[in-house]
Amino acid sequence: MSSCDHLPSPPSSTVSEQSKFKRKIRVDLGLGPEKENKSSKSSFCSSFHDSDGNISTTKTLSVTKEFKSHCESHQQGATPLEKNKDSCIEFEMQDGGTNKETNDVILRPGMVLLKHHLTHEEQVEIVKKCRDLGLGPGGFYQPGYGDGAKFRLKMMCLGMDWDPQTRKYGYKREIDGSKPPSIPHYFSKLVIRSIQEARNLINQESVEHILPSITPDICIVNFYLTNGRLGLHQDRDESRESLQKGLPVVSFSIGDSAEFLYSDQRNVEKAENVLLESGDVLIFGGESRHVYHGVSSIIQNSAPDELVQDTCLCPGRLNLTFRQY
Repeated sequence: MSSCDHLPSPPSSTVSEQSKFKRKIRVDLGLGPEKENKSSKSSFCSSFHDSDGNISTTKTLSVTKEFKSHCESHQQGATPLEKNKDSCIEFEMQDGGTNKETNDVILRPGMVLLKHHLTHEEQVEIVKKCRDLGLGPGGFYQPGYGDGAKFRLKMMCLGMDWDPQTRKYGYKREIDGSKPPSIPHYFSKLVIRSIQEARNLINQESVEHILPSITPDICIVNFYLTNGRLGLHQDRDESRESLQKGLPVVSFSIGDSAEFLYSDQRNVEKAENVLLESGDVLIFGGESRHVYHGVSSIIQNSAPDELVQDTCLCPGRLNLTFRQY
């Protein structure tokens, strides 16, 4: 896979002190000195193209960030995917940030956010497996539009391929005829565990109707830089049966945090906003299966220190979304 040299470097790190998020807790972090962003040569970085134009942040709760430089330069002999920035930033959560009893939240019927559900070790393993798969046949590539314009992201499909141009699934990739790699059993176990925990949180007799379970046979893996955005859209390309049953989408967030929008309408001004941090799992199914959703911004340099150190993950957000076709 080629390096990211041709992609623009992320802009200087800036965060609004009045960003707001629909959460049950307040994130209270100290403001520290800002570190200069340097362009990374890792092929495991990209940015997400937003064709919907400007996106504003709405209905939010105040956050600030504490920046701590800690990372050392990596050896020159490292492969492109193992290289990272010379300086990294720590994003610390206060007020019991990993207390799952207070952080897990039902955002709406069939839509559950599990805060810090994925452990550090699990996140490291996910990054390593995605990196290994991404370098092989059917791995990361840069998709494009019908007119030839390229997405500013790296994408890989597991289980089945999804073509952004035709919006259809298949078992071979149109650009090179490669077969998508299988979904690692390790990933599937995490998906099933996440759904079970979300169902336990809902704790109702009709939980199967509110949030059905799935056996994932599709995983779309995207990695995009801190200047990436994703316009409001619906995930509606799975089979009619899957959509009618409301079989959920399960989303893993790893790396930098994202301001995530969701709404019943494709209207940014009426959208709710929630912060997705590294290790969070977002699930939406049942009557929320067709919810409009998108990413208004990436919080630069917000990936946990330890994760960056242990994976050499370059600045940006790794996102895995699982579905059942």
